[in-house]
Amino acid sequence: MAQPTVENRQHDHGQTFDLTLSQTDKKWLKSNYPLLKLSVADTGIFEINGPLGFDMVYDKDTDEFVISPSSGSVYKGVRIKDCYDIKIVFQKNLNSKLPQVYETGSRIMTSAKEKSLPIQDLHISENGAACLCITDRESEYFPLGFNLDDFVNRLVIPFFYEQSYFKKNNAWPWGEYAHGVFGVIERYGEVENHNKPDTLEVLNRIVSSDKRFAIYPVLQKRENMQEHKKCLCGSKKKFRDCHMTILTGLVNLKNDLIKYMIPHKGLSKR
Repeated sequence: MAQPTVENRQHDHGQTFDLTLSQTDKKWLKSNYPLLKLSVADTGIFEINGPLGFDMVYDKDTDEFVISPSSGSVYKGVRIKDCYDIKIVFQKNLNSKLPQVYETGSRIMTSAKEKSLPIQDLHISENGAACLCITDRESEYFPLGFNLDDFVNRLVIPFFYEQSYFKKNNAWPWGEYAHGVFGVIERYGEVENHNKPDTLEVLNRIVSSDKRFAIYPVLQKRENMQEHKKCLCGSKKKFRDCHMTILTGLVNLKNDLIKYMIPHKGLSKR
């Protein structure tokens, strides 16, 4: 999942986004990405289709990036120019309040096959949509409400930049959360002093995940979770050699379930 630098705020779980495109959004799209065409489906949902060409520089030392760098300027970092055929559907789903982004070509799928990786390892969800960022961080990108400019330039382009970077270098350009619910758990471990709604939201994400049966036994154990146990991501490595951040998140979640007296011994029956 793309991780551009943003201010670290507590997530506002009550925030929703108005995904109706404004006139300002439409003018911005036509001016900056004229090859992307806006349409409205019979259901009234906006869609954007076409080739997304981009030019982006990312500096790993400063963890900063520049979209469409100025001609003649010198930028430190890795510069990538590329183009992907995409579709943006302005409809949220159960795991995201943001528009859903799909690659309509087959470049990411081809990259996954070449590297013998499941497509999910390239941050593509089960329904084929791009995993742009951890759900818990969506509000950080749009503190004043959704707008197309920030969505494309701070989430969509960095996502496709990292795909091009990964294909060439076999590594991600910046720190990555694990895919799906494990990334949510990692994020939970980064933030201190969760309130009860925070805890319930993550628990509900676990319950609705296909990884729930791997996570349930860990949360139900009375003894402390240990770093020499196998990581839940499926790598067969120990937590300490793989995703210690998943372990940290699970420890915090288990403590909060006890703190807020949230039943969790019968998770499989929820």
